[in-house]
Amino acid sequence: MIPVALPSVEFLVIVGLLFLTTLVWFVWTVWLLFFRKSQKPWANHWFALYGLTTFPALFTLYHVVTFSLEMRTLDRERENNFAPTLTSSERIGQIDMPEGTKLRLAAAQKLESFGRATFPHPVEIAGINALAVDRYITIKYDDSYNVTGFAPDNMQVVGEGTSEQQGWTCKAATPVEFDVNEDGSVKAFKRCVLAAGNAADGISLPSGTEVWTSTGNVYTDGFTDTDRWVMDIPRDKTVLVDGLEIASPRILLDDRKQLYEVSSGSLAKDTSFGANTYPAGTLVRFNPRQIRDSYPNAWLLTPKEGVEDDAILLPPDGTVLDRAGKVLATLPR
Repeated sequence: MIPVALPSVEFLVIVGLLFLTTLVWFVWTVWLLFFRKSQKPWANHWFALYGLTTFPALFTLYHVVTFSLEMRTLDRERENNFAPTLTSSERIGQIDMPEGTKLRLAAAQKLESFGRATFPHPVEIAGINALAVDRYITIKYDDSYNVTGFAPDNMQVVGEGTSEQQGWTCKAATPVEFDVNEDGSVKAFKRCVLAAGNAADGISLPSGTEVWTSTGNVYTDGFTDTDRWVMDIPRDKTVLVDGLEIASPRILLDDRKQLYEVSSGSLAKDTSFGANTYPAGTLVRFNPRQIRDSYPNAWLLTPKEGVEDDAILLPPDGTVLDRAGKVLATLPR
């Protein structure tokens, strides 16, 4: 942290007195110009007092105006250095940017360091009619903290309509995220929010579902799952899987986009599954790791704390069922 000397009490008192004097002078001058009715000449002591307030007031006003002009100059310089507007079309960060594009730079006057670009009209980027691009920029320094370079870590694109990414139909109005190479070119799709009409392994996915790529969930013991896609269903939406209507689940798919796991979710309503009926709120998981070895590709239904319904029979412990609803086991919670 760089030490900064604080202003002294005496300095603050002097500044306060100058502003107070300026305020008194200003009010007095307005009164003289617009509200004084008497035309009698001033007494000498009033004339002297007004003169005494005039000089410090003009001194204060001069420095306030000078400081304001200097700050405006600094703002314009910063605008030119860190927030330029392109005066001609240029290819920057592997993007063809039109004239009128507004940039926000991470390094002064280095167009390739842009963290945000806003276009005057849609620009095609990775199949998206893009209106804006945001990038997280990593700045590289030497031992003396001089900037030696920079590189984007990822890129988020916002635009119009929808776009196709890895077989998903994504909303372009919400950020579509990509991993990028050091030169800014697209490396791989990372995440987006789905538009209507998407489905996977027979599961209809509602609009607003967030989907992203995965390299596998890693457990504390080092075990790594083989899921490759993760989907979070919006809180106000449900999906139907094997006849179970599940509220806001997290769904994991393998590399063929087949159902791999439902890691969380709950029944949206009282549901008959197989020979049993389960109340709304029952916690639902598919193929969780703790039962995967003994019961692969099975459902685990667990009563939610506080769920009680005398008319509905539900074992007090977790119930393991196959995909048709047949009870395979009852496990202690």
